[in-house]
Amino acid sequence: AGSSGRGCDEEYRGAAAFSEPETRAVRDVMDAHAVRAVLHWHGWGNSLAYPFAYDWHAPLPSAELERYQELSRAMTSLNGYSHGRAWESVGYHANGEADDWGYGTRGLLSMSLEVGSSRDGFWPSPARIGTLSAATLWPALTFAHRAA
Repeated sequence: AGSSGRGCDEEYRGAAAFSEPETRAVRDVMDAHAVRAVLHWHGWGNSLAYPFAYDWHAPLPSAELERYQELSRAMTSLNGYSHGRAWESVGYHANGEADDWGYGTRGLLSMSLEVGSSRDGFWPSPARIGTLSAATLWPALTFAHRAA
C-alpha cells in the first residue's frame, strides 16, 4: 500500500531499494555528509508525516513518538496541515517511505511535508508555487531550528 510496482504509475517505488536515480542521490548525499535530520517535500496532501509509515503496528518508542508529535504540532501551527504517521495524516500506509529509512536505518529526525491539495496534485500549476512554498516556510524553519 502507498506505492506501486507498476513503472508507469505516479507512485512507482522502483524495482528495488535505491534503484531510482533520485533515491540514490539522497542516499549518496547522506553518505557523504554528517546529516542529522532530513525534511522531505512531497506532493500532495496538506499534511506532515513522520515514521513509521509502513504499518500502524510499527513500534516507535514513546519518547520518540512524543518528540515527533510535539514537533509536528509546532510545524503545522500556522498552515493547518494535518500531521501524524502516514496512516494518520494521509489515511494509508506507505511502504518504502523515506522517513522510515531515515529514522529506522539512519537514526535521523526525518519528516515529510505533503505539499498542496488534491487540486494541486503531484504537478501543481506554476501559479501555485509561491503559495505552496509560503505554506512550508514556517515548518521548514521550525524543523531546522529544532534539529540544530
